[in-house]
Amino acid sequence: MIEETKKRLENIQAIEPYLNAMRNTSLGSWKTALNRIQTIHRYRSELLEILDILNNGSEKPLAHDLAAAQNWIVIGSQKGLVSNFNRRLLELLEKEINDLANLPQAVRPTIILISNRPSYFYSFFSKHALRLHIVPFDYTLIHPHAAQLAKRIGPFVSGGSAFFYFYNQYTKSQNSIPVKQTPYHTILSSKTEKETESAIWPPYLLDSDTALLREKIRGMLESLEFQEILTNSIASENAFRYRVLEEAKNNTDRLLNELSIELAMARKKEITKEIQELAVAAGLVQ
Repeated sequence: MIEETKKRLENIQAIEPYLNAMRNTSLGSWKTALNRIQTIHRYRSELLEILDILNNGSEKPLAHDLAAAQNWIVIGSQKGLVSNFNRRLLELLEKEINDLANLPQAVRPTIILISNRPSYFYSFFSKHALRLHIVPFDYTLIHPHAAQLAKRIGPFVSGGSAFFYFYNQYTKSQNSIPVKQTPYHTILSSKTEKETESAIWPPYLLDSDTALLREKIRGMLESLEFQEILTNSIASENAFRYRVLEEAKNNTDRLLNELSIELAMARKKEITKEIQELAVAAGLVQ
């Protein structure tokens, strides 16, 4: 009994440092993503103020023809241990696909799935016979990575078609909600890979031509929008993972405490038994 309890205790004690390390890594990535989102918001608000001046207040969101072909950019999880992160996205996608059931097959959406764990989605998209393109989600919260990812998505997006983002949007109090978002701007830069890797962010704007300035600022806003959505998804994913690992840590701490008490009680019983046997052997008790 004691040996079995000791073995269980040692196994859990060996796992505990890894759980704590994964938990702290998720917490750090989560907080970093939230800080990046705040930075993006500040920078974008400044760009929008400039663009508003250049447009004399006429800047408006894009109008989408919902009867045209659609592209759905679905941002799934980058890693594992995210509980219901992907399942909640699938529930939203199911609802949206049911709403499109009466549309012709020609305008059924093409799915661009950004995820390092695409197997979770295969049966769902296969069931609905949707065109699916998979783009591995290798993203580390910096602008060049967002630009490179946008460039990889570009060839899958039909020209002139409407497109929408589906992702888990981070909200306050460690909560996230799956959303379908209409882009304010278009995305997917035409820069070459070499230009993207060497690009300065934010780029310098040294020009006095109003039309050229508008074009450059819109391009920067497109990149920021895509970067913010990716970063938001990363914040949500790490918040999910942190909660799972926090619960695992609490369960581990409770189990360690229970096993320690169980081991102490077993040792106490064994010592008591040995004392009784010695007392009997010495003739002190019968």
